This record gives sequence, structure tokens and C-alpha cells, in this order.
Amino acid sequence: MIIPIKTFEEMTPVEQRQHLHDLIEDTVIGPDGGDVSMEEFLREVSPAEIIKHQTKKKGYFKPPELAEKTGLHRDTIWKRFHGKPGVKEESYSGRNRKTYHTMLISEAAARKEFPDLKI
Repeated sequence: MIIPIKTFEEMTPVEQRQHLHDLIEDTVIGPDGGDVSMEEFLREVSPAEIIKHQTKKKGYFKPPELAEKTGLHRDTIWKRFHGKPGVKEESYSGRNRKTYHTMLISEAAARKEFPDLKI
């Protein structure tokens, strides 16, 4: 059986609330430092307000995101933008000495490479 996966934006408000209910632990630390019940927290804060604080860096794309917009493979995007200005590249080692590489592509660099792309 195939279960379709929806993004948070595609979910109905009821589904968004249930999703957040599943993610949040039993209690939430309130602004005064005290514990607030999960139900009380979800009553006071809208799901849209919670999801707005995601850790996406505005103005930058990851190669898979840009690949989805352009229809190219993520490796092709990586090769096109490697070493170009407007691209943040970082490398770091994991626990087992494996090296990981990350790339963030600025909107300006993406527009320069793909002028017809609507960002």
C-alpha cells in the first residue's frame, strides 16, 4: 500500500494540528519558564506560526531543492555551482572520520545560472 506524503502546507488545518500534536512532547516550556500543557500550547499558537520558525535559511537553496525546481539531477546542480561565487560550501567530519559536504546556493547565483527560473 502506498501512502502519499503531504508537505505541511498541503495538509488541512486539522491534519496540521494532529501532526504538531504528534511531534510535541507531553509539555512545552512557556515564556515564563513554567510548563504548559500541549493542548494549551496548541490552543494559543496556530500551526502556521509554529511552522514559520523552521530553520530554513532565507535566500538560499540546497542542491536538491534547486534540482526539483529546474528538473535537473542534484549532482548536476552540485557540479554546476561548485566553486562559484554566491555559493556556501562546508565540509566536516563525522564520528567515523567520514567527510560530509554541504552546499547552500544563493538566490543571486541561482538567477545568474538559470535566468528564466521563477524563484
